[in-house]
Amino acid sequence: MDISWFMHCLNESIVHQANIEDHCTGFSWLKSKALLDERALAACIGYVDLNPIRADIEKTSLDSDHISIQQRIRAATSGEQSKGLFGQS
Repeated sequence: MDISWFMHCLNESIVHQANIEDHCTGFSWLKSKALLDERALAACIGYVDLNPIRADIEKTSLDSDHISIQQRIRAATSGEQSKGLFGQS
């Protein structure tokens, strides 16, 4: 068994579970990528936060209750001390 086969099996089970939850069938082109530093993690978070806007589900990030940017916006506007992406102050 190699890492490619392991990732294939892992992704297959994730897609299968998502199909059950969404009551649909089909394939997904899941890709796994290591996020090796805080910059890569921030880019990934930004990409995910903008998905509802790109899909025309929401008009702005402020409208979406389904993305984590809501928590970050609330923390910034309430004056809470921000923690780093990995939970460090």
